[in-house]
Amino acid sequence: GVLRIHFLEAQDLEGKDQFLGGLIKGKSDPYGILHVSNQMFQSKTIKESLHPKWNEVYEALVYEPSGQHLEIELFDEDPDKDDFLGSLLIDLTKVYNEQKVDEVNSFFGVHF
Repeated sequence: GVLRIHFLEAQDLEGKDQFLGGLIKGKSDPYGILHVSNQMFQSKTIKESLHPKWNEVYEALVYEPSGQHLEIELFDEDPDKDDFLGSLLIDLTKVYNEQKVDEVNSFFGVHF
């Protein structure tokens, strides 16, 4: 089947950018990486935001949802090494059985 992922927004992310040797915490430049089976999607980067809104939709082919997961990782884009902001793992069996899952805390929806 086709898994449609609505990657919408996040709220209250940690500010990873620092200024004056870490004395001042700034915002983050968040982006997401989504993994489904051997497929990967990367969102656009939202500059200087702790409440990013991506409003992106991805479609992945999933032949057997049993035992598979959708993994979403958030990062803060930096010139040298990107900082990890958090991750979420969703069991695709649950999505397939319910035909739709809304993860309210993470502000995105997935459905077959």
